Amino acid sequence: MKNENNKKENKILKYFSRNKHNILVIIMILVIILSVVTYKKYLNEKVTYTVVNGYVEKTTESLAAILKNETIVDINTNEVAMPIVEENKRVSKGQTIAVYKNAQYDEYLKSLDEIDKQIQTLIVDLPNTYSTDVSAIDLEIAKLSKQALKETSYIKMQEYKSKIDELAYRKIIILGEHSPDGSKVRELIEQREQIEKNGNITSDTSNILATVSGIATYKIDGLEKEININDVLGYDAKKLDNIISKYQSNSTSNFGIKVVDNFHAYILIKEKISENDKYIKIGNKYEIRFNEKNKNNIVAELVKIEKDEEYNYTIFELNNEIEDLIDFRISNAEVVWEKVEGMAVPKVAIKTDEIGGYSYVTLVYGTQYVNVPIKIVLESDNICIVENLTNEEKEKIGVDTSFILEMYDKLVIE
Repeated sequence: MKNENNKKENKILKYFSRNKHNILVIIMILVIILSVVTYKKYLNEKVTYTVVNGYVEKTTESLAAILKNETIVDINTNEVAMPIVEENKRVSKGQTIAVYKNAQYDEYLKSLDEIDKQIQTLIVDLPNTYSTDVSAIDLEIAKLSKQALKETSYIKMQEYKSKIDELAYRKIIILGEHSPDGSKVRELIEQREQIEKNGNITSDTSNILATVSGIATYKIDGLEKEININDVLGYDAKKLDNIISKYQSNSTSNFGIKVVDNFHAYILIKEKISENDKYIKIGNKYEIRFNEKNKNNIVAELVKIEKDEEYNYTIFELNNEIEDLIDFRISNAEVVWEKVEGMAVPKVAIKTDEIGGYSYVTLVYGTQYVNVPIKIVLESDNICIVENLTNEEKEKIGVDTSFILEMYDKLVIE
């Protein structure tokens, strides 16, 4: 009996000796599994997230072409035309927008200059704070005048002139507000205003009139007749792509006089066909954000969609708010195709039920953790806007719970 027991012990020892490595590996795996289970159940620290109100957008970076109704005002190219309406200001049909530089016009400028010099000599008698305000404007005028001397572009020179004229007008306003009735300064200011108002320094032959109402601009790039505003909605994808190509490649900027209709224009967007197509619907209004500085966001109605094999060409109609876009042919823009606001939850907090396949979050309810089924309305790379399931939706997936997700609830994120 003793011999048989010894034989069994020897066999066991030999077995362990031969399989020592495998047995150690198995023991190590069991220890790791036990450690992971213990950590997950008892030691794993739970990170929480507070549900807040947020939003998710579906946007695309695109090229935007501004399709405008432009009317070129014919001028005599053998004479020098001098704008008398500041660029990007509104004009009415029949209004004098510019004059030809002639002896009569030179006399007009000379008259204004003489009055300005007389006013300048009189302001030394005004209160210090008042004369300081005027001096600040004079310094700015001097600075702009110095910069203008370096310019060779006639268009740029006209832009400087408009800025200087605006400052000079502000100066006159200040002088008028602080000068007493009957004073010499007030008398000279009234003379100056009368000269400008009457406009009798120009003859009928020197007047250049606006032929339509709109925004005055003095830059001609040769693309003014590239489109017919009344035919835009009939253009196919090939024509629209051709317009964008011409707008992109053109860099011409010459002096000329034109009036842009500020009550009717289109924005043409070219973008690649993508998953955002499901949000693009004629008749909906969308926000368009221009990347140029000082450009306001525009909300416009989508009125036409054209497609080719690779791109969408969408056309938005504008009936106002185009003043900031007067001088733009093409620009980078971001179109917001969909925007949803609501309960914002990180993607990492959302889990999928292995059996039912529905989404849920784990809610901290007192000392308990409760799973709450939810539906994802719109998602970005990191955030989802979610809603609670309706009773019918819960019943359909076989979930029976009265718990719902609310703003400021705390969710578990492991």
